[in-house]
Amino acid sequence: MPEIKAIILDYDGVIVDSLKPLMEVSNSLAAKHKYSPVKDRDEFVKVFDRNLFEPVQCFKLTGLRSPIYLKDLKQKLKEANKKVRVIPGIGQLVNVLSEHFKLAIVSNNFKDIINDTLTREKIKEKFEVVVSGEEGSNKSKLIKSCLEKLKLSQHEVVFICDTYVDIMHGKDARVKTIAVTWGYQLRPKLLTASPDFIVEKPSELLEALNVLIQE
Repeated sequence: MPEIKAIILDYDGVIVDSLKPLMEVSNSLAAKHKYSPVKDRDEFVKVFDRNLFEPVQCFKLTGLRSPIYLKDLKQKLKEANKKVRVIPGIGQLVNVLSEHFKLAIVSNNFKDIINDTLTREKIKEKFEVVVSGEEGSNKSKLIKSCLEKLKLSQHEVVFICDTYVDIMHGKDARVKTIAVTWGYQLRPKLLTASPDFIVEKPSELLEALNVLIQE
């Protein structure tokens, strides 16, 4: 196997604990944009496992309402982001990983919001590339875009993610995947996608990466 040179991390669920705030934001916009509020965690994950920038598909909004929805969504998310916290241990992990690998983020979230968090946590300079849903339609394409920006092949990166669909997009992009159980979906669901590795806490990621490197 070629040398692993970069680690791509998902943002929501992997770097930050954003499930509850994002669900609250979505439901706060339901009445204005005439869609049904999301009732529980599982339903919410099914909707937002897709791209945030595809509200027509997610909520059956008309084309004319989509730009208005996205403007409202971004404003609400920026406000909510002030309360979003980084997963314990991720800051230290990022510092360690950056000593050995190029780091990147691929996310369905807004790039401005991601950069605000990275700046607040003093880890922005650790990431060479941030690719957001504003740049593409699904994470498979976003991962491929990230590879182009990093100037690396799919065999030289590992994608760290937290949902079944993320894992499948990683497979579609032909990259190795490590699933984490502290994010949006639990271990049983993640296992059905057959990631290359699955970990329970940030401190286990280094061990998982060592195993993949030695394969």
